[in-house]
Amino acid sequence: MSGKSSAEVLRVMRNKPERKVFINSYKYFKKDKNDNVYYSFIESVSINDDSETIEDAVYLSDTLGYYSVGILKLVKLVLKSKRNFFLKLTCLDFIHSNYLKIGKTEYSDINESLRTNKNLFIKLQANVNLLLNSSNEKYRKSILTILSSSEYPNIFYRFLNMVDSNIPQYSKTVDVDFLKSVEKEFKCLDFSKSNIVEYSTINQKLINDLQSFERTIKH
Repeated sequence: MSGKSSAEVLRVMRNKPERKVFINSYKYFKKDKNDNVYYSFIESVSINDDSETIEDAVYLSDTLGYYSVGILKLVKLVLKSKRNFFLKLTCLDFIHSNYLKIGKTEYSDINESLRTNKNLFIKLQANVNLLLNSSNEKYRKSILTILSSSEYPNIFYRFLNMVDSNIPQYSKTVDVDFLKSVEKEFKCLDFSKSNIVEYSTINQKLINDLQSFERTIKH
């Protein structure tokens, strides 16, 4: 095994451009015995830091499976702020990953406060997060409404990646009919409007993945 020393990690974590690449590509987390260095960086970040630094801290926390009251507080402040939606999606990913640690009531409250957000991606994520713990029909309807209102496939990929990576949990609240409805909405996209002809292969893969997921649910 090879990995960076504590001194090397400290240097990288203090260099914003290097840190971003490092966090997204490093293969030795949990193996290099530098957890305390990573945790220290995460806990040092506050709402007063720039969005990129906060995103690095939240993403790293999610990557490491690190959870604390401090990072949850930061995430909640970001979600209530006017920060960019990419950062908020990273925060909602963290919420999604830690739903058991956060607790059902607080988890629901956080996501309910965002399920009617003006941004389609945030709205989608909040509703899919809520679907993790509840089979309430209103979440499914909201998701289908959001998907049908988009002319681009990106939001479908977001939905599939979120659900597909948590099949054991979602298999309790997502059924085949719902997935077929998602597939139907995706097939209705008019790609001539969005000028994404080159996505044809990827689009077919998404349909195949949805159908594969349907088979998984059936069994």
